[in-house]
This record gives sequence, structure tokens and C-alpha cells, in this order.
Amino acid sequence: MKLGPILLAAAGLAASGAPASAAQGADCSPAASTAAGAALRSARAELTAIALEEDDSLVPPATSRRIERVKDRLRDFVRAEMACAPASPVPEHLAEALAARGDASAGRPRSSRDQVPPDRHGDLLAYEVSRVASQPDMLAVVARLGIHCGTDSMLMLYRRTAAGWREAMVRRAEPYSEVKGGWGDLRFAVSPKDKRGRWFVATVSITPWCTSAWQGMPYALARPGPAPDRPTVFFRGKNTIYLGNEADLLVRAEPNAFELRHDGSSLDPEILIRRHVRRYSVAGESVRRVQPVAENVRDFVDEWIDSPWAEAKDWSGRDPALPGAHSELQSARYKTLGGFGSIRGCAGGASQVEIAGKEAPGWFLRVRGGTAGPWTVEKVERKAAPSCTGRDR
Repeated sequence: MKLGPILLAAAGLAASGAPASAAQGADCSPAASTAAGAALRSARAELTAIALEEDDSLVPPATSRRIERVKDRLRDFVRAEMACAPASPVPEHLAEALAARGDASAGRPRSSRDQVPPDRHGDLLAYEVSRVASQPDMLAVVARLGIHCGTDSMLMLYRRTAAGWREAMVRRAEPYSEVKGGWGDLRFAVSPKDKRGRWFVATVSITPWCTSAWQGMPYALARPGPAPDRPTVFFRGKNTIYLGNEADLLVRAEPNAFELRHDGSSLDPEILIRRHVRRYSVAGESVRRVQPVAENVRDFVDEWIDSPWAEAKDWSGRDPALPGAHSELQSARYKTLGGFGSIRGCAGGASQVEIAGKEAPGWFLRVRGGTAGPWTVEKVERKAAPSCTGRDR
């Protein structure tokens, strides 16, 4: 889920237009909110006071502690504000209220009294609020904190109860020693409840860094744990994303599945960038990658070669030579593999995908499956099969 910008609106009003106080929780305390906001401002001022070198990607322990302190104070402040939130808030109004009282620097011009040089840790603070479509009684609050060469983000999920809004889960990065440890450009999805009432949260972020259009993209799945800030993280993964079109980074959570789509690398240097698809079945805390793994047959072959055999074997036929061919292609992909060649139809409905060799004969992979998959690699050969003479597509 990609949240929108903070919108200027009349803060603190319920969807009906009633004052926020008409639906506050029993523990609402304006004094507590004021104190939490002051503590946040103080912690953030300590963070922004740290002078940085132009290319300083390291986060020393003392700086890391200040970042964690700001995130702790952010959580305290949001919790105090949510205790006073109306039962049916307008998300944009609530985001504006958080920004107004929570030391936000996004969405307004800097003034000389800000005393915050650009690109320091903490030089940006923004709030985003959205309804969780899969669970109508839940709100998501994302706080984005500027760090050198990027941002770090926190996700705070709140569920409406008879006593008011209560934390359901908090997700944030672990303390880090380099800026790439932050959760930049955080995306998330909350699954609907399954038949047993269980649900999980998928988080996907991009590692902040000062250079390169290729960055790490860690992702994780978590279920509620013994406390909102102690969720059970039952799956972690990481891929590499190309930053040319981050808007196309998509994440989806279903009761028993998780899917991620993004732009990443291709083994063909002429193509360079292809669409990556990672879909997983989720059964309790058991996670297994399943198809689709690509959007077309050429990209499927690319993914089959690039993936570990533990995954690729599930997309492979019974030919006993396939494990060895897979290993050979993996070893050759950065050495002797050229680009993709023809894609031809074969007798019986299969397709033959050609990969050129740089200094030797190429490879021809016979793939079974429809135009949109799912696909299975049936055979890998070093010459074209006589039965695969369809028009090159």
C-alpha cells in the first residue's frame, strides 16, 4: 500500500463533522498529548544537531541511539493522539492533526527559525494515515523520518475497540550502523483474516543510500505477538530493485498469500530491467514460493535460472538432467551467457526460449505453459529442437 501525502484539512473532526471529543477514548488526555509532542521535539532537536559529512553513510552508536529515541517518542506521541481520536476519523484530517502537533516539517516551507540544515538525520518528519481496506476497524499511521540520503519509516496499526483506538502492531527497522538499515519508502499490506481469524502484515522497504539506482529491498511477514511492538516475524526476504519507477512497486496480502511485484535486473544486458514477481503461499507461519514467478515466458526463464534450485525445481519437469543444466546456466549467467534470442512454438504446445552464448553454442529451454503461465521447464538443450519451428515471437 502506497500512502498519499498529508493533506491540509480541518484537523480533529470526525467524518460526520462532530468534534473529536465526542468519541474520545476513556484515557484521552490533552496534557499527555502536549507532553508527548514536547518530548518528540526535544528528541528530534538532539538528532538534527549532529553534523554530517557529505558522504557519511555510517551511523555511529550514539547517533543510532538518538534515532531510536526519536522513534520511541514518535510512537508515544501517536499513541497519545490516537487516544483522543474520534471513532470515525477522516484520515487526511487526522494526518494533519498529527503534523500540526507532532513537529512535522513536510508540507510547509522552511523558515530561518527552523535552524535545520538540509540532509541531516531528522531533517524531515511526515505523517500519513490511511484506512486498512482489508480490516475496516483498523487505521494505519506511517511516520517518515529523514535520515542522511533517505528516510526511515515506522508503521503503527490501530484497531478500534469499545475503549477507543488501541495499538494492534508496530513495525520498524532494527537499530542500524549504516543508513541502508533504515526503512526507506515503506510499503505495506494487511491481510484479511483467514478462516481461523489470523492475519499478518507484509512490509517492504528500500534501503536508503546516497548513490546508485539499484538498491536492496528487504521484506517481511509478521503476525501479532505478545505485545504490539513485539510481533512474530515469521518470514524475511530480500531482493534488488531498480529505482527508475518506484511507483510500480506493488505489494498485496491475501488471507493465505503474499505477492510482490517490482522492477529488477535481467540476465540479458540489452533488456537490463524486467518485471519481477514474487508470490508466496502462507499457511500459518509456513511460507512457500509459488507461481506466478514472472509475467511472460521469457522472464520466467530468466527467473528459473536466477532462482536457487530449491525454488526452481518446483517449476521444473522430470528430466533428470535439469538440476545439472540449472547449475550450469547459473554459473554461466555472468560469464558466457549472451542475451535472449528467439521464442518459438513447438509441436504439442510447448515454447522454446533461446539464450545466446558469447563464445559457444547457446542454450534452448523448452517450456510448457500458456501465454500467462504457469510454466514448467521441461528440457534444456544446446541446439534447437526440430519440433520447435513456430514463428519467432
